[in-house]
Amino acid sequence: MRNSEKGCMFVSNHNDMTRQDFIDKCLISALANPNTKGLSAEELYRFIESVSDERAKHCPFEEKIPMNLLDTAVNAVRDAKQAVVDSANKLPDEYWKDAPEWAEWVAMDKYGYWCCFRRKPTRLSAHWTNFEDYYLLTAPPAQDWTKSLTPRPCK
Repeated sequence: MRNSEKGCMFVSNHNDMTRQDFIDKCLISALANPNTKGLSAEELYRFIESVSDERAKHCPFEEKIPMNLLDTAVNAVRDAKQAVVDSANKLPDEYWKDAPEWAEWVAMDKYGYWCCFRRKPTRLSAHWTNFEDYYLLTAPPAQDWTKSLTPRPCK
């Protein structure tokens, strides 16, 4: 039976599925999914739990677990982990206040020095350059200097 008003599929004899049943079924399916390799059960559980809370506002829980929910969980957890890694390699926004007005890019070299550039620099063997001006900036080191190139945040 289709509940077209809410856009959800459900079978009436399964409406007694609890929120926890739904979370458990999603988690079991997600862990069996080859795309979840490298993601912990705890990460997936937390995300599925938050999605199920939002879903409960709009749809009854159903026996069949929608694949797009699992894909969403896997992608969101993977994106969140990548965002943490990416942020560890970028200059934190609060250090831009120390950069000159003309600086549009910063990057850390192999030795831990952050340099500001007017134009986007190119990475060489141990540092970044645009063969023009640069300015040294004091900031905490990035985890991976080769991924430290950061554009100025929007004002």
